[in-house]
Amino acid sequence: MSSTTSASSSATSSPSTFSGSIPSTMATAFAPIPLHHAVTIRFTKTNFLIWRAQLLPYLRSTKLLGYLDGSITAPAQYVNARAAQVQNPAYGQWHDQDQQVLSGLLSSISEEVLQDVVDATTSKEARDTLQRMFSPTTRVRIVQIRVDLATIKKLDISAADYFRKIKGLSSEMAATGNALRDDEVIAYLLAGLGPDYDPFVTSMTTKSEPLTLDERIHGRGDRGQGCPPRGGAHPRSSDNRGARRGNNSRSPCQICGKTSHTAITCWYRMDESYQTEQPSAAMAATSSYKIDPNRYSDTGATDHITSDLDRLALRERYHGGEQVQVGNGAGLQILHFGHSSINTVARPLALRNILHVPDISKHLLSIHKFSRDNDVFFEFHPWHFSIKDRKSRTSLLDGRCESGLYPIKASDVAALKHALVS
Repeated sequence: MSSTTSASSSATSSPSTFSGSIPSTMATAFAPIPLHHAVTIRFTKTNFLIWRAQLLPYLRSTKLLGYLDGSITAPAQYVNARAAQVQNPAYGQWHDQDQQVLSGLLSSISEEVLQDVVDATTSKEARDTLQRMFSPTTRVRIVQIRVDLATIKKLDISAADYFRKIKGLSSEMAATGNALRDDEVIAYLLAGLGPDYDPFVTSMTTKSEPLTLDERIHGRGDRGQGCPPRGGAHPRSSDNRGARRGNNSRSPCQICGKTSHTAITCWYRMDESYQTEQPSAAMAATSSYKIDPNRYSDTGATDHITSDLDRLALRERYHGGEQVQVGNGAGLQILHFGHSSINTVARPLALRNILHVPDISKHLLSIHKFSRDNDVFFEFHPWHFSIKDRKSRTSLLDGRCESGLYPIKASDVAALKHALVS
């Protein structure tokens, strides 16, 4: 009797009797997985990255991640013992642990998502379903993130909230495997700031040493004050606005047509895709302001040139003696130089060292300089043209030929955004 008991004990306790090995996580008594303590934000259809960021560290620390990623595989369910098929204890322990992981996983998911994984029988099945449905690697999501980055504006939100939005979108791009460089994120961020932040933009872009994204925003030694607007750390107060009421009779803004401000302080000053809701009224009110707003691609120009100082997001006074030579041999005076950009869905395209020449009749874009600075090339056709990425050969911007010229219009940028997200 005792020998029978001994044999039975040996058959049920010795791992060598069965195929497969019990993972170390099974060797101890199973404790309920308190995922609700580690994952405080439940998974919805819009917060996959946040939810995953909470979940993965916990599963790694408890050595349970292998159940989700499949590295801890299921042992054979049945094994041969004394010429008979019997349940493999290793499989039973694996199954119990996996079901606890699955239970914890499902408890961290909101009802709207839970219905998509109700048929999952293992934690890996649930994980694969969620990864397939919500992982932000689809082309549509990548395009949408770039659209959001290209069009986001600070407007009335706080600098901290604005930075968090930019940072969040940047993190989403990184999760897709298409991480943006710090300088790309900084370009998006600075492009969305209003004119009140011009001093901050200038100070951040003129630093000689390279800084990380966090350093650019919070400032080295600024103790996290963020990006202060012109005139202090707070927006203009109602007292300041009231003090300007006597100026409402001045000429309307040349950009949006409103009389409460001038073009230099207009929110839409650097927004290439903005179009006033009443263009005819704005143009009628500013009949003396007849500068063609389009940029014209020019193979003969060695520099970008504009007559409108407001087109330079960052600018400095020009103290040199050089002039711009035009076709009739005349020399036109250069007053300033600066930088700007054209925001596209794929990425911002830099306009570096633009010359401010008040007497020039058109805004000129040097094709050679623009192509070199942005790693792009132009394709010219009889009725249209395209600006394409040199490596991927994808189109970044398309336009139409007009009277033998190839203008880059704000409406072309807006149309491209609409086409890619519709």
